[in-house]
Amino acid sequence: LRVIAATNRDLQKAVDQREFRLDLYHRLKVVELDIPPLRRRAEDIPLLIEHFISELTQDNKSRLEGFSAAALDLLQNYAWPGNVRELRNLIEYLVFLAPRALVEPEDFLPHLGIQPTRHLPVPTNKTPDQSERELIYFALLDLKREVAELRAAVERDASVMPSSTPPVAPRAVQPVGPEEPIYPVEDTPYHPADSQESAAIRIPENAAIEPLPTLKDREREAIEQALNRVGGNRRKAAAILGISTRTLYRKLKEYDLE
Repeated sequence: LRVIAATNRDLQKAVDQREFRLDLYHRLKVVELDIPPLRRRAEDIPLLIEHFISELTQDNKSRLEGFSAAALDLLQNYAWPGNVRELRNLIEYLVFLAPRALVEPEDFLPHLGIQPTRHLPVPTNKTPDQSERELIYFALLDLKREVAELRAAVERDASVMPSSTPPVAPRAVQPVGPEEPIYPVEDTPYHPADSQESAAIRIPENAAIEPLPTLKDREREAIEQALNRVGGNRRKAAAILGISTRTLYRKLKEYDLE
């Protein structure tokens, strides 16, 4: 008889506090595997999602194929208080109720207890650090969406503008009396009100457009704010940002913040 047991408690500490039997502890502690919580294994989330989709769609006809880059990025930054079970429940929910084949963030944020139309999350059992991290991340998502919409609008306007301004035929000024000067045709002053046609305004291709902050700028700013808040403690800053300490060190090197 072999027993496989799982727990999210520190059994050694429970034994010391006389909350768990010592003899049972030694019976169970033969081969011990320490599996970190899902929030500390963000790189495993895409693999788990792929596995759950394959498993749950095997016997069910579902349109679900996967997640957009924005949705996958959000899932990798979510705290997952329910661990792997919460992720599986979410995938099972989307297998039956996803409105599209490629899932977007707004398709599942309410299922996680997050309001998709506002920056601030709704009241949950999350810690202040988790709520602050989600606030920063949703601000980055909104910025990315606004930049994409602005770029699409500029490209759309550029495609409908004429390549050149239509010419306006010059008109000679007819004298109305001996005191009125006569202008040559080529020197006749042009008044827009006299024209029967309105000239379209063309924006030069090299016109300067004020740049918006990039996602990297926002990410760098978020890292600096987190470090300032905890007095430069990188472990605490990584916890606030919801990333591993190793990832934070890599970002510090990338943004020359060391």
